[in-house]
Amino acid sequence: MAKKKPKVGGLLNPNLERIIELKPDLVIMSTSGNTRGDYERLQRLGIPVFVTNPRDVDGIWKSIRDLGALCGANERADSLLRELQAIMLDIERFVPRKQARTVLFLVSLNPLVVVGPDSFLDALIRLAGGKHIAGDLDTPYPILSREEVLRQRPEVLLATHDAVHSVEAMLDAYPEWKSLPAVTQGRVHLIDPNIVTRPGPRVMQAHRLLFEKIHSSPPAK
Repeated sequence: MAKKKPKVGGLLNPNLERIIELKPDLVIMSTSGNTRGDYERLQRLGIPVFVTNPRDVDGIWKSIRDLGALCGANERADSLLRELQAIMLDIERFVPRKQARTVLFLVSLNPLVVVGPDSFLDALIRLAGGKHIAGDLDTPYPILSREEVLRQRPEVLLATHDAVHSVEAMLDAYPEWKSLPAVTQGRVHLIDPNIVTRPGPRVMQAHRLLFEKIHSSPPAK
């Protein structure tokens, strides 16, 4: 269904002229991708805009409720929330049985940008029984040095396919990481960005995936 809709650009480069031509009832924007300039231009043109910026699971629930109210779909939003919250509870029954593992989630390979605090991905990692090595820093997506990663020795390395094309490419860029527990124990995982980078209804799919990857067993030799 969505593939049949007109394309209006991406987060960083929306085609505002095309958006104006389509005369939307509502434009949804995110502070993590859209710019204030685009927001202000749409506002000046009288186009209704809703801005969302969930930084944890509760924030995602709030966004779903707000969008349900704005779209006249309160019952559908409530039903979706009940379904997602039931999945979360089902997963979290197993988390206390698992030993917490230190995790590094790469957003970019060069520069070395990682998931940090005050981001919904960091919240999901913690819910899934992981301890993020950049979780105590002061920005949601900090830049780390390769030496800091080596010093922290994460037990799990995660990245999306669009940030890191292969495990080999990662280790070619940072060969000293071959000694990291994540690498020696076979816990380097490249995952689908469409699942884990969108703070919306796929959040529990992301939660389940992160739980599985963080607590995976080393491959049999």
